[in-house]
Amino acid sequence: MPHLILEHTDATQGDMPALCQAVFDAACGCSTFPNPSDVKVRTRLCANHTGGTGDHFVHATVRMLEGRTNEAKREVSEAVFGAMLAQLPNCPSLTVEIVDMHGPSYVKRYL
Repeated sequence: MPHLILEHTDATQGDMPALCQAVFDAACGCSTFPNPSDVKVRTRLCANHTGGTGDHFVHATVRMLEGRTNEAKREVSEAVFGAMLAQLPNCPSLTVEIVDMHGPSYVKRYL
């Protein structure tokens, strides 16, 4: 935990490997996530999208177990956003959303 999902348009496809690493590094630098082996970053290409200005975008969803303070969530949000802005300074739309996961119903298998 956490899971960071980067949804993006095709114009940013080539930037995803570097962005994944930058977002991973930013998340690992947060006091909220002391164990880097728990941080997972993945991407989802949004080949078809409608709405807003129609421009290209990258949207980060940070899914983490509920119970974090607003300050902890803000730390993560700002760190991830900073990494996105540094890697994609000309992308028209960059956004970050923190999503609380329901702890009692979350199940995991790790080998």
